[in-house]
Amino acid sequence: MSKLPIYNEENPLIPGLYLGLFHGRDDPDKTIDDWGTNGPIIGPLKHVHTTYATHIKLEFCSQDDIRKYSFNPDSMIDLDIDAGMVVFQDIWYGDWTVFYYEAA
Repeated sequence: MSKLPIYNEENPLIPGLYLGLFHGRDDPDKTIDDWGTNGPIIGPLKHVHTTYATHIKLEFCSQDDIRKYSFNPDSMIDLDIDAGMVVFQDIWYGDWTVFYYEAA
């Protein structure tokens, strides 16, 4: 897997809609004294849809981007929300943001 862009770091993004994950931990019950780890910036996306605060469904703009994030391109992209945190690659993120990046 190629290196993923990380939230709050300088990243070479193309214009588009993204999901940024941060405030991460490897155990949902772990108490942390700081902001935890910054996670990936996922995208570019066509849309982000939340269902009953239990799932975040993503639609990517490109099949290549789906593979870059190790998702199955033949199924719905669905991130779980567990204990109030988004789970991505066995890390629980307490904060997330959806943003549009526009090149300067």
